[in-house]
Amino acid sequence: MGLGTNNRGESLLQFHTEDTADSKIVITKAYEDTYNRILNLRERNSESNARGVVLTGQPGIGAFLILVRSHFPRPVSSTGKTTYLKYMLVRLISARQVVLLHTGLKVTLFYAGQAYYRSATDAFLYVPRCEGKNNYPVWALIDMDFLRSEPPLDGTSQVWPIQASTLNPVRWGNWSKRFNAANWGMPLWTMEELVLGCVLQSFLSPDASR
Repeated sequence: MGLGTNNRGESLLQFHTEDTADSKIVITKAYEDTYNRILNLRERNSESNARGVVLTGQPGIGAFLILVRSHFPRPVSSTGKTTYLKYMLVRLISARQVVLLHTGLKVTLFYAGQAYYRSATDAFLYVPRCEGKNNYPVWALIDMDFLRSEPPLDGTSQVWPIQASTLNPVRWGNWSKRFNAANWGMPLWTMEELVLGCVLQSFLSPDASR
């Protein structure tokens, strides 16, 4: 899964080295269902002031990997909510949508086949206004779980936000009320999905023992 490289040859869609192997992820039924559900919600809300979704819970495999942690000397990372946002990023760009990816300290605007880095302070302002379905307000995918604060979203923000977060409302409570955003929880993985996810962990991949 990838979106090309920057001028230094680095992938524009990077995974942590312990999250997955060879930039591959397991696409669960919940991922696909959630993506379609979000599109349907945006369609229904197109004539109202309601915008955005908060996704809570853990769509990754972290809970299961706790069971195998003691068998491996290295720490185990969860692919979790961040991986779902990257899945959605690829889907939206493939559909020729304009997308902002906000990870707290770094903001990337994917627009017209290019990627542009933006300041986190004005990340949601002065965004391109493009023709086409769902291209304005632009999609904003937000992952700020390492901060105990909310993204800088207010009434002037020109985005349709989707934030993947823990259940702690300190990271999303105010903006979600202001935007009348939906608040959804993602279901746990099935055992089959968890096993497939383990295979794609870099420390469990066949190359890990070389």
